[in-house]
Amino acid sequence: PDAGIVPPPRLLETIGPMARTVADVAFLDRVITGEPVPQISLPDVRIGIPSFDYWDNELIDQGLAKTIQVVFSRLRDAGAQLIEIDFNAILELDAGGRLSDASRMPRGDFGEWLEQNLPGVTLEDVYSGRDMRRVAQSQFSTEERVEILTTAASYYTDVFESSGLAAIAFPTIPIPAPPINPDGEMVGQKTLVNGKLVDEVAAIVPNLRFGPRLGAPGLVIPAGLTRGLPVGLELEGLPGDDSRILGLGIAVENVLGPIPPPLLVG
Repeated sequence: PDAGIVPPPRLLETIGPMARTVADVAFLDRVITGEPVPQISLPDVRIGIPSFDYWDNELIDQGLAKTIQVVFSRLRDAGAQLIEIDFNAILELDAGGRLSDASRMPRGDFGEWLEQNLPGVTLEDVYSGRDMRRVAQSQFSTEERVEILTTAASYYTDVFESSGLAAIAFPTIPIPAPPINPDGEMVGQKTLVNGKLVDEVAAIVPNLRFGPRLGAPGLVIPAGLTRGLPVGLELEGLPGDDSRILGLGIAVENVLGPIPPPLLVG
């Protein structure tokens, strides 16, 4: 249930449990949903991974990329069939924020939701200091929104079905966690990636957008460290495949094992 969450998760993202192990997440998921989590053998599954073109990008930290490649190598050694896919094409589903925009609740609908669930709280209260035209409403009509989301979902599904994939795997965030800004986090701030200053948000969010907009289940597994900071491996499936992704996550976690704790700098 998403009661009490503002804005409603369906606007921009999904919610889910966090735990120390995938097995614990799976246990909690079964308590909530009643669905058993299947046992999955890695040699029986095909997992889509980004092709070479994806990694040739200045916004992908090269140390993190090497960590993920080591993970892929270990999964291959465990028998998993890793199939290269055009991951850039999946990211292009949200080119220019198109998919994100189409996923937004129209402003009037969100205002009505607030009236029903949080009387006295306005859109301005929720989005204080932000451009209301961008965050609280979609620029597309209902028909356009349906077409955009339907087309994107069809392409995403075809990627899975055409290659017989159980999941796709990719770095959750393609850079290590950036330092906290001592002056406060600000839109447009820069961070160093491969020795170059780049827009921090542009570097962090690309891989996080398409799954929630399409209702796809995603699972993040600690995959290793780069420069002492944790790297996340994302497993994403088709909508409704939550239990299957959890079963696959348990199998992947059994191969990777626990990662060392991150380095703490005082």
